[in-house]
Amino acid sequence: MRMRKYLCVLISIILSLTLFCACSNGQNSAVPESTGITSSTSSEQTTDAGEVTVTATEAQITKAEKKKADKEKAKKETTKKGEKTSTTAKSVSKKDNKETTAAKKSSSNSKNNSKDKKKYVKTEAEKSAIEAKADKPKTTSPKENNGKVTHTTSSEINCSITIECKSILDNMDDLKKGHESYVPKNGIMLENYKTTLKSGSTVYDLLKKACNDKGITYTAKDTMYSVYIVGINNIDEFDCGKQSGWMYNVNGKYPNISVDSKKLKDGDKVVFTYTCSYKK
Repeated sequence: MRMRKYLCVLISIILSLTLFCACSNGQNSAVPESTGITSSTSSEQTTDAGEVTVTATEAQITKAEKKKADKEKAKKETTKKGEKTSTTAKSVSKKDNKETTAAKKSSSNSKNNSKDKKKYVKTEAEKSAIEAKADKPKTTSPKENNGKVTHTTSSEINCSITIECKSILDNMDDLKKGHESYVPKNGIMLENYKTTLKSGSTVYDLLKKACNDKGITYTAKDTMYSVYIVGINNIDEFDCGKQSGWMYNVNGKYPNISVDSKKLKDGDKVVFTYTCSYKK
């Protein structure tokens, strides 16, 4: 019985050993297969990596080519733009040249026009001068002026003026003190002074010319509507009474208008008189 037990144990041990050996052999045979698989996978990975690197280099090459192409395009565009700007500048310069030529033409035309106008003005002036010469009136008969013979035309008139203050001689007591030396002994400051004036002249024009010619002072007051004679030869109004002052007449008549409004005619005689009372 014991022998059988030992045999069974041995058999079981042998079987276990055979199984262990068989298992170990199977594992060893499987290992190279796995290594083959790994080697294949690694080779496949290397091929994939090579392909990836190839594609990467290709991508880099394509990017570089693109950059070069873009640069060439940019250069072309810049050259085109430069050509366009040059053409536009040329066109602008041409326009400027055209404008300058037009301005020169206009200036030359204006100069020519001004010359023509000047010529025209000269011809018109010459015509007017010729017409004025043709229209000049003939001289009238000569008249005596203090022993001198003067010839007058239709554009000139001969007039005379007298300035006197005889009324002061009868009222010396009323005369302002210190003014006695301004009164002549006969009371006449200017007698029958004849002169030639332009046609249309006034009594005031005659008085101014006579006083300037003879060195006689006079004072005139300009008002809003007329000119008023205040004094002649330093004898002013109110110097010989409250109602004293200067009056004038033309050919013996006393006009009701101011001296700057009364126009004279050829041959008129003007007299300025100082009165000590307007009522007389």
